[in-house]
Amino acid sequence: MSAESRPDNAGATEFEPYTLMTLNGDTVSVGRVVTLAQRQAAGRILEKRVPHLTPVQRIAVVDAMAYWMGETGDDELVMALAEAVCPNDRAAAMLAGAFS
Repeated sequence: MSAESRPDNAGATEFEPYTLMTLNGDTVSVGRVVTLAQRQAAGRILEKRVPHLTPVQRIAVVDAMAYWMGETGDDELVMALAEAVCPNDRAAAMLAGAFS
């Protein structure tokens, strides 16, 4: 990957709702910044609230949610997955909230 085609996220922080990517001189919005801390928080919530999931299943859920937030910024898909795997609405809201 050349320097021109690499994402330029140097100015992105966890407080910015969207990250910008420079590709061949054009800047485009590519979704929200998902931090390692957010992924870890989501994993801990799943471990505590959905204990029947295996570690690999937890990783799969967190990765899917992080992908949707990072690539598309789609809160609706994140919440849908949280509701599908969590035993109640409170746990689902906590899980989805980890990516806010």
